[in-house]
Amino acid sequence: MPLKRRLFIAVSLLTLSISSALAADPINYAPQPPAIQAGSWVLMDYTTGQILTAGNEHQQRNPASLTKL
Repeated sequence: MPLKRRLFIAVSLLTLSISSALAADPINYAPQPPAIQAGSWVLMDYTTGQILTAGNEHQQRNPASLTKL
């Protein structure tokens, strides 16, 4: 196979794969809050301290027991 033909095929395949990847719908990676039967809850990343999702997080509540503190 001549070199020009191989190069043409390679560039065509590369262009096709890049264009199809760019045309794809973006994927939504945002987490959906889980269905939890609780008065309030918070899901926090342990290493960064960032709150990922929460439900009624500003509602003041008493702790269930002092041993958890």
